[in-house]
Amino acid sequence: MTMNYSSSIPAHLTEAFEREVLNYQQKQRDSMVARNLSTMRNVGPTIQTDTVTFYEKTAGNTVITAAITAKGDTPPIVGAKGKEVSHVMYQFGATVRINERDLNLDPKQLSRKIDIATRDIHRLEDYIWINGDTATGLTGLVTAAQANPNGRVRAYGTSASSPSVDSIGNWTGTDSYIDIYTDIMEMCDRIGDNFNPKFLLGRRADLAPIRKMDDMRKRYIDDILDLFGAANTQQFIKTSAYVPAGYVYVVAQDMEGTEFVVSEDLRVDTSVGKDTGGNFPVVLREWVNPCEFHSNEIAAEIYVL
Repeated sequence: MTMNYSSSIPAHLTEAFEREVLNYQQKQRDSMVARNLSTMRNVGPTIQTDTVTFYEKTAGNTVITAAITAKGDTPPIVGAKGKEVSHVMYQFGATVRINERDLNLDPKQLSRKIDIATRDIHRLEDYIWINGDTATGLTGLVTAAQANPNGRVRAYGTSASSPSVDSIGNWTGTDSYIDIYTDIMEMCDRIGDNFNPKFLLGRRADLAPIRKMDDMRKRYIDDILDLFGAANTQQFIKTSAYVPAGYVYVVAQDMEGTEFVVSEDLRVDTSVGKDTGGNFPVVLREWVNPCEFHSNEIAAEIYVL
């Protein structure tokens, strides 16, 4: 029987759409770059601006102030200074339109639109986490890695100045010599001492050469596992089409390096009324800051071509 949905989408269909969003996130979680490579933190829906306070010893964290003292002596005073950095929550969203006649169809036919919109929002998260966003001033992984004070691994033959170094040879194998293990080790060495390399991120085509064999007929990737403390490639290799072509990044995962902060996670809003064309707007929105980068030493860059 055809139902008359008047001016609103019924609650049971809204619930079906919300389940579709949840199912998508559960099934596709492993493919989400920003949410996997960052530390996730939930601050709640009342937070519009997330304020992070950093503390450092007055003399610097590398200087030891504590001392062995004689009985009755006053131990030295350890001074600390704090710095507050504010990060705004941003609304990420997309809208799909469902015609009133289509509401009488199987809801699964409508759920495909929800899947597409959900995927699009998560793609936006990944793109901004990697490349940043000029309009909002958000810093992405690329900018952070290029600003790493420990330098980069630049292209072969660049004659890079310290602390950066040249690659041994481009990974495609057209240079006279290639040593992918050494190149990746140089990247890992440029991660800050307070962080541990965990992921190797790049386009699939740019990462493919790590499965090549060296002159001893041993695959580079077999030794690379140890640099990331990984048991298999699935634990540390991450790919994304949004990484700039020719660049590969070593990334640490630490809340003091970068966080993905959630105020309100992705939800479905069907409260917008029907328009004159008989279409119901279904809005998917979330309030997040996907790239709160606290330290540039969280990532290191290499140019592999």
